[in-house]
Parts: sequence; C-alpha cells; structure tokens
Amino acid sequence: MVLNCCGFVAKGNLPAFLQVSKQKNSMKNSFFAITTLLLFIFSACSKDKDQGVPEENLSPIIQTELPASVNSLDPIQFNVHHLVFNGCGRYDRAVTKADGKTITITFLAKYADGFCTMDVPTRVTPYTFVPKEKGTYTFRFRSGHKSEEKYIEQQLEVR
Repeated sequence: MVLNCCGFVAKGNLPAFLQVSKQKNSMKNSFFAITTLLLFIFSACSKDKDQGVPEENLSPIIQTELPASVNSLDPIQFNVHHLVFNGCGRYDRAVTKADGKTITITFLAKYADGFCTMDVPTRVTPYTFVPKEKGTYTFRFRSGHKSEEKYIEQQLEVR
C-alpha cells in the first residue's frame, strides 16, 4: 500500500517523491512531535526571575504637610504629596537616611506592566517620623527626577 503526503491511500501512480511508506511517515511524525515539544519547552521557560515584577522608580516629592513644631517625642505622622509617572504608579517605600538631625527622605514608586493611563497623578502617602531627642530637625525631601539632586527642605522644632 502506498500513502501520499497527507496519509491517504493513493489511487493511481504518484511521482516517487510523493510516495511515502508508513514507516517513513511514522518517523517523520515522531520527529515533528519531538521538535515541536522541544521548541515549546525552550520558548516557554525563562531563567529571568524578575519577569512580572513591577519596576521600581523615583517618585518626586512635591509637597509635605510637616508641622513646624511639636511638643513631645511621640511619633509624628504627616502627609507627603509625590508624583508617579502614569496611572499604574503606586507608592512602594520610603528610603530614609539620618545624619544627626538632618533627615533625607526619598520616595520610590512601583510601576506594573500593562496598559496604564498616561497622566501624571499626585499620590498622597502618610509618613511617620519618631524624634529621638528635642531640638530642630531639618528634613530634606527628594523632589528632583533621577538625574536631578533637588530637595525640598523644611524644619521641625521638637520641644
């Protein structure tokens, strides 16, 4: 019995290059199945562990509601207004560095992959500061973009 290229019984004489025996057809199908499986495995697997992790970026601070003075060493909570660069941007964390009574605060935002609005919204996030001693504290809030080292400076008197 002679099979054509589609696996049907051929009626009449076919050219030699179109005549495939069952054994050769079975080997070709096996080779095709194994090749397809290997291509699927290698294209579906990724060694990149950060796939799907939102990107973290600077979130410039544009305004704060830091009080000018307080009368105790209790924790002080105030709102910080900061920018994100599209509708998917969300507050991630604050990086705080203290050098004596000078406190430098940088906000970071995360940006999820996907379709996002192209607006530049302002987010309002509460920030808590715990003074260690009485005196005047200078706060430096990072307000510039990545390439800019700009800060908003404000002072807090703890009595």
